[in-house]
Amino acid sequence: MNWILHDPATRKKMRLGTNPSSRLAWKVWEESWKARAVTASLKGKGIEIRWVGAVSSEFFLKKSKSTEPWSRFVEIRPNARGFSIRTGLSNAQIQIRNLNDLVFLRSNLGGLLDALGFLKKPKEDQELRYWEEADLGFHRQSLEFERGPWGGTYRMGRPKPKASRNPRPEMRILLGSKKTGSLSSVIQKRASNRNFSHKAVSIQKLSRFLNQCFGIQGKKRPFASGGGIYEQQLYLAIADHPSIPPGFYRVNSGQSCLEKWKTENDSKLVLAWQQVALQNLAPSKVAPPIVGILTSRHALLAIKYERIAYRLSLLNAGCFLQAAALSAADLRLAFCPLGSVNPSLFEKTTKIKMMEESPVAAFALGEVGSN
Repeated sequence: MNWILHDPATRKKMRLGTNPSSRLAWKVWEESWKARAVTASLKGKGIEIRWVGAVSSEFFLKKSKSTEPWSRFVEIRPNARGFSIRTGLSNAQIQIRNLNDLVFLRSNLGGLLDALGFLKKPKEDQELRYWEEADLGFHRQSLEFERGPWGGTYRMGRPKPKASRNPRPEMRILLGSKKTGSLSSVIQKRASNRNFSHKAVSIQKLSRFLNQCFGIQGKKRPFASGGGIYEQQLYLAIADHPSIPPGFYRVNSGQSCLEKWKTENDSKLVLAWQQVALQNLAPSKVAPPIVGILTSRHALLAIKYERIAYRLSLLNAGCFLQAAALSAADLRLAFCPLGSVNPSLFEKTTKIKMMEESPVAAFALGEVGSN
C-alpha cells in the first residue's frame, strides 16, 4: 500500500515505506505529532486517515484483518468528498469515497481501526457504560480543537440576523428597572473581562470567590445542579503567587482547601494551561494568573438520568459559570469564560480518563489590569 503522510503544520510530506530510513523518519515525526493532527492518504484509493498522537507505522505497513464489529460510538456522515467516519472514543477521522471502502478498511487496516477506537472492544470499559452515543460524539467534537478550525472564525461572514419581533403587539406593559439592592448592582457590573494584571489574586479574595461560586464552607452549594447530585469538580492552574506554589490544584470543598496535583513540571504545565486560555482570549496578550477547569463525573448523572445526563451536565456548568461571573464582579476581579478547553491536556495532567471525568467549562481569573 502506497501511503503518503502530510503534516499540515509544517506542510511536509513523506512516503511511508518498509526501508529503515523511512521507519526512522516516522520515529522523528512521531514526536511532533503528539500535539497536532497528521493525515495519511492512500494513493489511488481516496482514503485519508487523520489523527493526533503517536501511532505505530506497523499499522500501515502490515495488512491486518479484523472481525470485530464497529464500535457503537462510530458515526458515518456524507460530505462533498464522500463519507466521513468519526468516533467519540478518539480524535481520529477517516475520509472515504464510497461505502465499499469500509470493507477495504476492515480487511487491511483492522489493527489501526482498533487502535484508533473505531472497533468494538471485547469488553467495554466500565466508564463507557454510562455514555450515550450522541452525547460522547458531541462532547468529543466540541472539545477537540486539534481537528481543524474552531472558535470565532466567522466562516459564514458577518450576516446580520433579522430581529425577532411582533409587528402588531396586542399590548405593551412597561417593566421597572430600578435597582433593588446589592445583587442588582452586581448583576449590572457583571461582564467578561480579558484585561488581566500580573498581580496575583490574594488568598483571601480567592477564598471568597470560590466560596461564593463553588461552595467551600458548609454543605450547601451556591449554584443549581440537576437532582442535587453536584457531579462537578473544580481545578485551578495557578501561576506565580507569593503564597501558593505554581501548579495544578483541585478545590476540595469538603475540606475547604486546595489540593496540589503531583506533576512532573509544575511551571511548564501551568504555562500550557495559560496558552490554552490565551487561545480563547484573543486579542489579549497577558496570560491570566489563574485558569479554572470545571469537570463533570458523567457516571454520577447517568446512573439516575437516561438520555439527558450530558445535557444536564452542560446546564449545570452554565449555572456554575453564572455564579462565578457574579462572584468575580462582586470582588472586582477580571473573569472570562473560555469557549474551549483541551481535554487531552487535562487527561495528561491528572491521568484521569476522559470517559470517567472530563472538562465541560473553563475560565480565566485574575486582578483587573491597568489598560
